[in-house]
Amino acid sequence: FNYALYVKKDGYFSVYRDFNANLFREDTLLRVHMNKIERGVKFQLSEVYFEEGGTVLMKESDSLLMIYAQKFLNHPEVTFNVKGYVNTYGFDVEADMQTSLERATSVKDFFVKNGIDEERITVSGMSKADVKKTSNEIINKNKVNTVKIEITITAVKPRSKP
Repeated sequence: FNYALYVKKDGYFSVYRDFNANLFREDTLLRVHMNKIERGVKFQLSEVYFEEGGTVLMKESDSLLMIYAQKFLNHPEVTFNVKGYVNTYGFDVEADMQTSLERATSVKDFFVKNGIDEERITVSGMSKADVKKTSNEIINKNKVNTVKIEITITAVKPRSKP
């Protein structure tokens, strides 16, 4: 059997999941994580893919971004910022800053194309300090930043009552 689970609570993003009964061959505990709808809440996305070194979204990103598009479509009272990131050695800080901004813009364009009012979305890229921090982490620790896009709730307007 196939099942659908829908969980809703005031002040939180709702959760919708499809699953197959074959997953549950014995007693199973199902946990649901709900994100609060409040200013400052961040979503760090690592599974957003761009053409190598570029700013064009790859199709592999669509399913994850659609999950977030649906979250925000269901909550028109929420405005948010999309911030882009790049992994960099810091050789051309200005280019890295521009690439990160263009990546954020590509994600905004995806959301707008999928029904979210562009007035609700701002974009930002990495600052010089962000680029330096990332390059230092890569050079000194061989650690690659897995966050490619960060979405931050910037405001939550009171919902109007019908």
